[in-house]
Amino acid sequence: MFIHSPRCMRWQLFASVLFFALPLLASAAPCTPTATPWLTLRITAGAMSAAADRTTIVRVHNDGCTELHRPKFLRASGDYRLSLPATEIAALHMQVSSDVLRGFDEHQVRATIDAAQPAQGASQAALKPQFAGQPQRLAVMDGDRYELSWNDAGISRSASWVGLSDDAQAYPDIAALQIFDRVSASLRSLVTRDDATKVAAAAP
Repeated sequence: MFIHSPRCMRWQLFASVLFFALPLLASAAPCTPTATPWLTLRITAGAMSAAADRTTIVRVHNDGCTELHRPKFLRASGDYRLSLPATEIAALHMQVSSDVLRGFDEHQVRATIDAAQPAQGASQAALKPQFAGQPQRLAVMDGDRYELSWNDAGISRSASWVGLSDDAQAYPDIAALQIFDRVSASLRSLVTRDDATKVAAAAP
């Protein structure tokens, strides 16, 4: 006859509870968005047909519920939901509270870049000092378009740029591009989170 110690019996009881609880945890219902998104990022792939499913979408609600759309060209495409903790929501609020991002002006930023380019046939030395040694900007016709929109204490704000990551890397001294790129990077990282729950497959 075998006699189990109290400690062994406690472990057996814990294992039994865990065994029955795991299926319930795995099938936990995704969060339900209850209001208009507070923060939205759309990344549209410029090299693809306009008729294709080509836009990555992240919608963040103030309660932490986040809607994700992974287009068909991404692995594990479809619609997902993710619950962000209050600490992550607070971090995103901090990022978009920048006065530079609030005043983002696409035309002004492009004018700054264009003004830094040497005249046709001029040497690299003709560049303004803060852009010396950086590559000359070429028009990107098929770059990805980034569109960021958010609610700032009741005020709707937005920023958009084509080829954001490339230009942010090429022009590290342009604060508006750097901040926009950092916010976008934070939101892009949510798209590949493995704790997101799939709610729908991508459209055929």
